Amino acid sequence: MANLKISILSTFGLIPKTTDIEAKWNSLTKELKEFTEFQNSDELKEFKELEEYLNSNEFKELKEKLEKLNFKDTEEYQKYTLYNKLKKTAEFINYYQLKTSDELKQFNDFSASDELKHYTELENYFNSTEFKKFKDDLAKNKSEEINKLNDYKKIKKLKKIVNYYKFKNSTEFDEYKKTDSSDELKKYEELENYIQSNEFIEFKKTLEQNKLDEQNKLNNYNKLKKSKKIIDYYKLKNSTEFDEYKKTDSSDKLKRYEELENYINSNEFIEFKKTLEQNKLNEQNKLNDFNKLKKDRHIVNYYKTKKSKDIENYQTINNSEKLTEFEDLEKFVNSKEFQEQKKSKEFQSSDGYNKLLKYKQLEKSSDLKKYYKFKNSKHLAEFLKLDGSKKITDYEELENYVTSQEFKTLLHSLEFENTDEYKKFEEYNKLKKSSQIINYFKFKQSKKYNEFLNLDGSKEITDYEELEEYVTSQKFKDLLYSLEFKNTDEYKKSEEYNKLKKSSQIVKYYKFNNSNKYAEFLKLDGSKEITDYEELENYVTSQEFKDLLHSLEFENTDEYKKFEEYNEIKKSSQIVNYFKFKQSKKYNEFLNLDGSKEIADYEELKNFIDTQKFKNFKEYMEDKKKFEKTEEYKKEQKYFELKASDKFKWYSNLIGSKKFDEIKKWDLTFEDDFVASDLDTDKWITNYLWGKILLNQNYVTKNEKQFFTDGRNIKINDSKLSIITKKENIKGKVWNEQLGFIQKDFNYTSGLINTAHSFRQKYGLFEAKIKINKTFPVQHAFWMRSDKIVPEIDIFKYNNKNKLLMTNYWGNTAQQKFNNNSSKISADRFCDKYFIYSLEWTPKKLVWKINNVIIKTQTEGIPVEPMYLLLSSTILTDIDDSKLPASLDIDWVRCFELNN
Repeated sequence: MANLKISILSTFGLIPKTTDIEAKWNSLTKELKEFTEFQNSDELKEFKELEEYLNSNEFKELKEKLEKLNFKDTEEYQKYTLYNKLKKTAEFINYYQLKTSDELKQFNDFSASDELKHYTELENYFNSTEFKKFKDDLAKNKSEEINKLNDYKKIKKLKKIVNYYKFKNSTEFDEYKKTDSSDELKKYEELENYIQSNEFIEFKKTLEQNKLDEQNKLNNYNKLKKSKKIIDYYKLKNSTEFDEYKKTDSSDKLKRYEELENYINSNEFIEFKKTLEQNKLNEQNKLNDFNKLKKDRHIVNYYKTKKSKDIENYQTINNSEKLTEFEDLEKFVNSKEFQEQKKSKEFQSSDGYNKLLKYKQLEKSSDLKKYYKFKNSKHLAEFLKLDGSKKITDYEELENYVTSQEFKTLLHSLEFENTDEYKKFEEYNKLKKSSQIINYFKFKQSKKYNEFLNLDGSKEITDYEELEEYVTSQKFKDLLYSLEFKNTDEYKKSEEYNKLKKSSQIVKYYKFNNSNKYAEFLKLDGSKEITDYEELENYVTSQEFKDLLHSLEFENTDEYKKFEEYNEIKKSSQIVNYFKFKQSKKYNEFLNLDGSKEIADYEELKNFIDTQKFKNFKEYMEDKKKFEKTEEYKKEQKYFELKASDKFKWYSNLIGSKKFDEIKKWDLTFEDDFVASDLDTDKWITNYLWGKILLNQNYVTKNEKQFFTDGRNIKINDSKLSIITKKENIKGKVWNEQLGFIQKDFNYTSGLINTAHSFRQKYGLFEAKIKINKTFPVQHAFWMRSDKIVPEIDIFKYNNKNKLLMTNYWGNTAQQKFNNNSSKISADRFCDKYFIYSLEWTPKKLVWKINNVIIKTQTEGIPVEPMYLLLSSTILTDIDDSKLPASLDIDWVRCFELNN
């Protein structure tokens, strides 16, 4: 159906040219951009504001008002008249004469002078209560200071004070103080405290006890040394037999023997042997399964049909233009259109008649008859039922596996004699028979060794060896010596204490310390009575006290000097003249007006009348063409100018049109025009998603004969990306369901790009401008995937039968149930030229298009999850190397979603 549609459209030249579609799209996009920019422009905003304003009552009322304006009706005219009236009054004339006179200027200058300020400050001070208080305080303070001096002289003569200072300055007191701070007294007191302390008494007791304890340890050691058990223990420990045992005990040979023994007796080794047998059985079962399947009637018939000339003829015709032409003609001669043409008188001269003749001619051709005979045969039905089925796939995988070198190698490795574990088993048996190992275990199990082990490391031996080490040590000898009291530091301290106790200096110190006169001295020393006396003495004998008494005479103060200065300034002519003018009648009249509302109003009027604004206003109010000089008039002219412009006419014609409906319904969500010299890795990765996630490197699936390089087969020139497939030897990983990722040699390389890490979308328009290089069986594809096997959508897949396939795959991955719906068209007319391939995906349907022509529509199996884009070139069957290199060229990729 799709082939016929394309054929008819192509015949009549109805498939739009890619360049025309792009030109129309670019033109519309550009015009929409200009329309949108103009719609949001300040120019349109200004026009709308102008239009709204010019149609407003505000503008109409303003225009009407301007035409009725008269200067004599204004408040400004009344101000102008009042100003001229006030200007001529005597009161105002006299005010402005004095305001500008030299007399007032001199008065104001002196009013702000430092001389007047200083005079006023002095006058205020000498008339103040502060000055009166100062003089009173001066007399009072003088009296208080004289009283302090009299108190000092009285205290100085007291007997108690005289005796205190006599004792404080005596030689006897000086000697006492020297001893009180001496090292000898300090040392004596420390020793006295120690000799009388419990610590010293306890030390002497402990010394005696420790001496007794150490002697007991020596006696215990001598007794143990002679015991039979200890003698036998050390005899064996130092024997040659024991040395040989220890050498073997720490040898690599014994370690290796025990490792092997543990391994041979371990569950791991037993499980290994079981697993080996099971794996061997499993692999043998695979071989038996293969031999059984090989004889299966259905599989025998499948390969017989696959190799037959009938299937070869069927595939040749199935992909031929002859079959396409026949099917198109058959559809035509069975159509209502053809039946109507047959009724026409001119039928025999019509194109329809020629098609009928061609149809009958093709209908009789032997190759088509064979094709339809075989197409409807039971053999083909059985073949197609099995072709691509899991049964055939499993059989071929099994065949590849059991006939592979890998399978032979595996069977060989599953024989126990060929394993590393068998070598370990042999090594273990050899070590088990060696004399060294036999002697080791014989000694280990002997009675004397068991007796040795019972003592070895025991507390008994440990205590004995510790005791031996201790009583034979120099430390023990030194300790016994130190436990004699005469040899201790404490004895030396006792001797030193007795010597100091008898010294004359210490005896005198304690005699003076306990005397009555020292007790009386201490009672006064540091008391408030002494402190107050010494403070008073320091004060009345100080220069400060003498200066203060002098300063308490009024004639010696700064205030007296200020008072003299004040009387002198008061008599100056400048001060006399200042106060004379200040009290004059003309100055008082000036002050009454100065700063008054009358003056403020007059000056406000004067300033207003003198402004350029008023002059302009007066001139404007008397002008007959007021409106033409307004901003409103300019706005009106600007509005008429804009309205008449070509741009506004163009914009007005587009408002409400459906010209941009198709382009405006889509919002661009992804785009790459490949303008950069390198692939944009923020948008694209160059391997399968799971290769990126699991391996961080490329892999391919088991049927692919090429390997995807990490971007080396991706080239960008002149803003076009090319995926290049070429003959090239390379190693890479391939996914195998049984073995996982395995290394493999490849003879071809190619490329893949996808947006799995950067862009996924659910629903929308997905399109790309692509040129397919006609080099089948290289398979080019523009497709979409999610994270699982399904859903998958092939926007197109160019296969090795020279067809373009549009396919949707869906199903349940958990239950391994999959469905697909595919349409195919001949690829000839779409090779080696750029076409726009697109998929429109909505919640209800999928629509495939080429250059905006609908090729396929599907309403079942619609994906409901976001998907990402892939572009790739692969090889799935044998290829003629001369056809390489092949390329898939992409000019641009774009994705859109429906806007709200």
